[in-house]
Amino acid sequence: PERPSKLGNEPASPSRDDHHHTVGTTRAMGMELEMTDKANKPIRIFLVTAYLPCSSYSAEEYEEALAQVQSLIDECPKQSLLVIGGDFNASIGVSENSHTATGPYGNPHRSENGETMRNFMEMNELTSAATYFKKPNYDTWSFARKNKNPRQIDHIMVKQKDRRTIANCETHDETGITSDHLMVRATLRITAHIPKKTARTDKTTDNDANPKR
Repeated sequence: PERPSKLGNEPASPSRDDHHHTVGTTRAMGMELEMTDKANKPIRIFLVTAYLPCSSYSAEEYEEALAQVQSLIDECPKQSLLVIGGDFNASIGVSENSHTATGPYGNPHRSENGETMRNFMEMNELTSAATYFKKPNYDTWSFARKNKNPRQIDHIMVKQKDRRTIANCETHDETGITSDHLMVRATLRITAHIPKKTARTDKTTDNDANPKR
């Protein structure tokens, strides 16, 4: 794709379109990416990344932060795959129902922010990708990285209808960055062009049907 440019005085490249929202402690950004598959068909992904307030802030401030994320979701074009990732400071738990905010795997703890986030996710038909893959660890944060009160508060989300576009999602600790958080990494399975299978025709000739002895 063409080299992207920031929105501003210069024209935006068709390969990327940036959207920014910063309110208080909330940092949220949306970006539309365009690429092509092997058949030169366009693939569009709308990425949203966000940092939301921790539990020391009020419920009203957390909901205000979610409103900023909602405004970005509302800007996602219909033809684009929506992928949301970030530090949501929300423990959202797990669920056996595959048509809710979470799947069956993950840290089962739920927090007050987590309940708010689950309602937000279900309202937008979002689901946490990592909770559908059985892994040895799901925790993304612990106090001073000493495994004290480990929590799963960083998430990658997609629309429930797009869940099968995620080939894998897991906690990853090989970034080389000093942080009290672990990275969450997802592998997407996307294509705009799926070759049609040609029907196989078996022809039988008279010679094949009656081979010479």
